[in-house]
Amino acid sequence: MKILQITTAIVLAASTAQAATIVESTDFAGQTLTGLLSPSASPFDISDVGAHSVQGSLMASCFLGDCGSSDVSDTFSVNLGTDREIVSMVLSISNAFSGFSSSGNGPDPVISNVNVTHPITAWTINSITGNGSLDLSNIFSDPYTTGVYSLGVGLNTDGLIAEFSADWKIDFVVADISTGISTVPLPASAGLLLAGLGGFGLIGRRKRPAV
Repeated sequence: MKILQITTAIVLAASTAQAATIVESTDFAGQTLTGLLSPSASPFDISDVGAHSVQGSLMASCFLGDCGSSDVSDTFSVNLGTDREIVSMVLSISNAFSGFSSSGNGPDPVISNVNVTHPITAWTINSITGNGSLDLSNIFSDPYTTGVYSLGVGLNTDGLIAEFSADWKIDFVVADISTGISTVPLPASAGLLLAGLGGFGLIGRRKRPAV
């Protein structure tokens, strides 16, 4: 039975190994989000189908429109492999903080903008207020071509004074265009392998001499 347990663990590990989580270890380059985003110099190459995510953080400390070295926006690019396409995407904002009140009646709302630029030179921008999530899957309802998708998340700093911060995460699913598969399947032989090992276990039990 130990062989069966070890084999099961190996199969499960192989079925989840292709999901990628990319964390902003060094600051992503910032761009203005009000137009087409330029592709990153070093896009993330993703060819595995299934769920992927990219996450980072933002901080804005601005006065009279001058944000100095604040991390107001993060942009990155995803280079999809052959026959690959993004089919769904969700932006999540957490730990949203506002340290300024323009009215004196409480902190101003933290507004986060997201820009998705498609390979066919089209772009879409949406916004979310405070903590929460925003489903962007409708952006990918049309059959866009394989290529580089550029994405950006930024804090709205249109006011004269801004003191905001937030963490962001973009979850997206990549599918194989040729098959329509968007989840990582178990190997076709895995079920037969496990069934065979289970059968050997039963045979071994039956052959044990009675004590």
